[in-house]
Amino acid sequence: MENIMAVLKKMPVFKGVLVLLLIVSIYGCPLKKHNNTNEQHTDTSRLHHDSIAGTKVKGAPFKHYTVPNKEPNEDKAPIIPEGPKRGELKPLNKNIILQKLRSIKDTTKSGDDPVVFGNYNAFGTKVSNLSSVAADMSVGKNGNVVLVSGNWYAALSTDAGNTFKGLDPTTIFPTTDASGKLLDGGFCCDQVITYVPRYDMFVWLMQFCGNGANCNAGTNRERIAVARTQDVINSAGTAWTYWDFTSALLGQTSIFDYPDVSVGTNNLYWSADVLNTGLIVVRLPLSQLQAGGTLNFDFTDPTTPSGGSETRATRGYGAHLTQNTGDQVMWAGHVNSSTIRIFSMQEGQSNYSWRSINIDSWPT
Repeated sequence: MENIMAVLKKMPVFKGVLVLLLIVSIYGCPLKKHNNTNEQHTDTSRLHHDSIAGTKVKGAPFKHYTVPNKEPNEDKAPIIPEGPKRGELKPLNKNIILQKLRSIKDTTKSGDDPVVFGNYNAFGTKVSNLSSVAADMSVGKNGNVVLVSGNWYAALSTDAGNTFKGLDPTTIFPTTDASGKLLDGGFCCDQVITYVPRYDMFVWLMQFCGNGANCNAGTNRERIAVARTQDVINSAGTAWTYWDFTSALLGQTSIFDYPDVSVGTNNLYWSADVLNTGLIVVRLPLSQLQAGGTLNFDFTDPTTPSGGSETRATRGYGAHLTQNTGDQVMWAGHVNSSTIRIFSMQEGQSNYSWRSINIDSWPT
């Protein structure tokens, strides 16, 4: 090293810097990224990779499964520790004063800005598996085709929402195996629906119960199904290609819960809490989803980052994915009440990364 430094001293500054960078790259010296004083260094982890074949269904040929009319998998939110006090600990915006709106007939008068529903058509008895618990609604729309789901049910409209026909996910997709045994604990809840215009593709995520003593115990699966708009119309919502992402396929021994879906430029992303562990994020190529064959997918490790102070909260437990996310999907976790951890996954890369950002304190 002394000989190297002697050579560097004799070189012009510019060439010396280049040589030093070359030495760093050869010997693998780690460089920590410091974008500003508010940001800690960036860490990365390699994505896991696997593949899975798709299965086609049509005509709702499966036997109806009566789902339990309750929300069995409620999970307690993690406790976030208090961090260093930052900021003024008070609102910076002016107080918002709520004003009562007059009737819609008076909207020509200055100051009125009512929320107007063009149509309101209740599902009523049109759908099966209606639940008395939280609806957890989700919807995808292309033109006059509207596909909507609740916690246990689904409905389809082909006339822009004027009328709906109930869909039973348990007859469209299998809930049991060939021997009649329930897949995991049976179809559960927490559905997510979206539409991808670039690929003319409806995407339907369905969650299953755990195979343990309760719906939130053991292992389970998240089912991803896709269909083109015309196929949805022609089949009355019963023609789909689907893939089952089981806990075992993604290397987990606990259930998935609280899923989310996001669409990027070339990939679809779905995420879920891995019970008491962290958030897992799965990346699926949109072109392969549309083709309906084998999916080559990547996924994160819900146990990272690891270490003595790391918890499920710091790993993004309970987080949602960024939407309209382009070529980089992001999500976040809480380190403490004044620090958040930002995760990001770039399209075309085999790694994902995270860094911690200082923020003004929020009350726990």
